Amino acid sequence: MEFPYKTDKLWKQYLLPESKIHGARFSIPLLIDLINTYTREGDFILDPMAGIGSIFVALTLKRNVYGIELEKRFADIARLNIQHIEKHYDTNRAIGIIIQADTRRVLPLPVHIDCIITSPPYGSSKHQLSKHDQEVLEAIFGSLGESYTVGKANPAQLGNMSYQMQRWEMDKIYRKCYEQLKPKGLLITVTKDQIIDGKRVEIGKGTIKACLDAGFILKEKHTRLCHVTGMQRLHMKEEGYKPITKEDVFCFHKV
Repeated sequence: MEFPYKTDKLWKQYLLPESKIHGARFSIPLLIDLINTYTREGDFILDPMAGIGSIFVALTLKRNVYGIELEKRFADIARLNIQHIEKHYDTNRAIGIIIQADTRRVLPLPVHIDCIITSPPYGSSKHQLSKHDQEVLEAIFGSLGESYTVGKANPAQLGNMSYQMQRWEMDKIYRKCYEQLKPKGLLITVTKDQIIDGKRVEIGKGTIKACLDAGFILKEKHTRLCHVTGMQRLHMKEEGYKPITKEDVFCFHKV
């Protein structure tokens, strides 16, 4: 099955302008498709790496939502986004809670969770920036301290780690997710392969292995076409560089 690519203009309907500070927001159209496909009204959903809280669009679909975010600046925006959604949409009193904490330390939460939906970091961002890329980011954000993956961000943030360290930490998080879910509960992940040091790194295969090692069973595999990013266009000038234009969407279930 393939989820179609849809230009994400919807985020402005659900999220506040401050959400733009996060450079890797979850696609709202994809989230809505996943929520409608894999959950039902009244279910409890968790995003253990919630960022600015895109997952809380699920409140408008009458789902209860918990989010965990490491960085205070993003958790604060997520909290404002919850208030914005609750004010402007009929949520049927669905619960929306953001927790500012390290997911590796607080999971499992003492709550019932039917489904985890998350999009972890795809690959190393901080350590792969060329001088030219840094200049481009400075032109976009004004200062690197305001961007998602560089500058003053929390060093424990996975997006600031090398690819190898990310894999190590994600293994821990997937095991925590397994503990968190009820029996037969679902884990939905969205990842994309990366080009690191000129070679394609298959993030999807690594994700499958980590989740199987954690005890999950792979239920379904999907793909989603995605557009070429501005950074990819810059790299397309390099000989032999081919942008990756699809994401992997995996659905696992707990035994």
